[in-house]
Amino acid sequence: MFGYKIESLRTRMLLWVFCASVIPYIIGGAYIGQVVVEHTEAAYVRQAREVINNIQHNLDYAFLGPVENLVSTLAQDERITNINPDNLNNYTQFGSGDFSYRNDSLESTLSRYFTTLKHNHNNIGTVFLGSAWGGYMETPHFFPKNPYDPRLRSWYQETVKHRGQNITTDPYVTSVTDQMVISVTHTVERSNETVGVVGIMLYLAEFQKRVSHTKIGETGYLMVLNPNNKFVVSPKHPEWLLKTPEEINSEPLRGLEGKINTLVPYTADDGDQVMLVNPFDKRGWKVVAVIDRAELTSQGMMIRNIIIGVYSITLLLVLLAITYATTRITRPLVLMTDVTTQMAHGNLEITEIAVTTQDELGQLAESFSIMAQSLKKSYTDLELRIEERRQVEEALREAHDHLEFKVEERTQEFIAANQELQVTNEELVATLDQLKRTQDQLVKTQKMAALGGLVAGVAHEINTPAGVALTAASHLEEITKEILERYDSKNLKRRDFEDYIEESGQAVRAILSNLQRADQLIRSFKQVSVDQTSEARRVFNVKEYTEEILLSLSAKLKKTQHTVSVQCDEGVEFDSFPGGFSQILTNLLMNALNHGYRPGDAGHMVISIVKEDLELILKFSDDGKGMEAKVLEKIFDPFFTTQRNAGGSGLGLHIVYNIVTQQFKGTIECQSAINQGTVFTIIFPLGMKKHESKV
Repeated sequence: MFGYKIESLRTRMLLWVFCASVIPYIIGGAYIGQVVVEHTEAAYVRQAREVINNIQHNLDYAFLGPVENLVSTLAQDERITNINPDNLNNYTQFGSGDFSYRNDSLESTLSRYFTTLKHNHNNIGTVFLGSAWGGYMETPHFFPKNPYDPRLRSWYQETVKHRGQNITTDPYVTSVTDQMVISVTHTVERSNETVGVVGIMLYLAEFQKRVSHTKIGETGYLMVLNPNNKFVVSPKHPEWLLKTPEEINSEPLRGLEGKINTLVPYTADDGDQVMLVNPFDKRGWKVVAVIDRAELTSQGMMIRNIIIGVYSITLLLVLLAITYATTRITRPLVLMTDVTTQMAHGNLEITEIAVTTQDELGQLAESFSIMAQSLKKSYTDLELRIEERRQVEEALREAHDHLEFKVEERTQEFIAANQELQVTNEELVATLDQLKRTQDQLVKTQKMAALGGLVAGVAHEINTPAGVALTAASHLEEITKEILERYDSKNLKRRDFEDYIEESGQAVRAILSNLQRADQLIRSFKQVSVDQTSEARRVFNVKEYTEEILLSLSAKLKKTQHTVSVQCDEGVEFDSFPGGFSQILTNLLMNALNHGYRPGDAGHMVISIVKEDLELILKFSDDGKGMEAKVLEKIFDPFFTTQRNAGGSGLGLHIVYNIVTQQFKGTIECQSAINQGTVFTIIFPLGMKKHESKV
């Protein structure tokens, strides 16, 4: 009866300890494992979005963007806007007796100009011009087989409907070269009247090759669709080109507009795959990334298995420790209960309880032993007391020897258990170090992604002045060659020479101004990019360097209606790290552009820099939408972002905080309220020694 109660007490103790500690431990381990899997999947998706953004930048700034700018420039060229019915050959009556080919000087000049443009741009197939009177020309030369009226063509009519805008056609395959192309067209206006349409036909082969060779991880690939959902690039299924998902009867690819920025199952290929649809911001094109699900989840599953393994080992040790502790507590109680039960039934021969602990239970057991001896002595005669005492002393000596042996045995057990706990602790520390290294790698990736965006923006800014300068130089070469031919043939007239002087002057001024602009951009980008990738320390003028940083970010600012002003004295110099300074300003400006304003806002940002005593104080403020208090508390935490679905990484302000506090040994504070804008205040100490600035 007593033994049953003691055993049930031990069971209840084990049950309560298990519910209070082990069950939450298991739930927490499972939750952490799931969070790790989701986090690694999200990191893989962010990598896919970065690759897609690179494709978008390539289309905007290296492929379609320059050609659209060139078409807009052609539409405003005076030689084109001044065309009349007699300048271009009219093929509407081709093949009849009323048609005769004319060699007009303006058409010859434009033909040479178009030829120069084609030679300077490898992707250009044809440059063409159609007039409102039915005239038409293109480079290479146009040789029709039947009457041709450009006004009846869909490209001409669609462009006239959207006068003043660049129009990009659907991709199509030319009958001459059997290559896929698209055309970019623009109306030619004179006195607010449409007098024609000028356009450029582009080969898509280079863009298709670049996208087809781009991989997502080991097995993922990309497909590109134009605004009308026609396939432009499809490396796995070339038979889909120029078709829509409805035409190929592909259910996973139907309704792409409703699957934007979401991982959805993809079953067009054999295997377990998912796809991510990402639209282009301006043009309506779409990029579809196809990824193997196994590759997407493999890294997260590996980390989760490691964590589960560590948790399982730790849990086993906890269970063993709990079982051992409950046994140590209840075993003496069981022994003492058995002894008292026997004594209650008249058995006074028990003189010792086998409890060797030196705690309260051990004292209680010893008291029971003394009580048993006293009771036995009261029932024996005086002659047996001496023998009983001798027996008791001998028993005590044996108990002492046995106790020493047990103490030594328990000591060895505790040493072994402590060594096992040390090994487990070292494994946990190694896992924590691996997670910290992963975080550091993500921070470095974010910094290099920012530098990549800077390169793309400066490349776009340089492309326009360089292209205009090259076109002007080519035109100058052509007119110089023409004037020399007239001079050699002694047909040079005064009027010809005066026209040459005027056109050459315009060309030289255009070349000089655009090359100066490109030189300014290159020098600013060179300094800023070298500083961002270097930890070198030097003395730099704060205001001049700040303006160079803003110049390198001008491509980002031009896409918005925001303005930036710099308030700083001309002579302020800073002996520190320009790379870190540039990274701070770049991240603050990009944070304001991405998070500080609502779409359509026209904001104003102020960079104020003041030198006071031994401190340089930088304040970056904007008049945007501000932040709530609960968001303000977490803005410097790693991976915290309010725009996770829009591609935010949550590392921008965390990098700023690390650079300010670790590299510059400074402080940073942020003040903000809803609809009251945001102010970042950074204090740089000026007395920092060089050896104190290692990150």
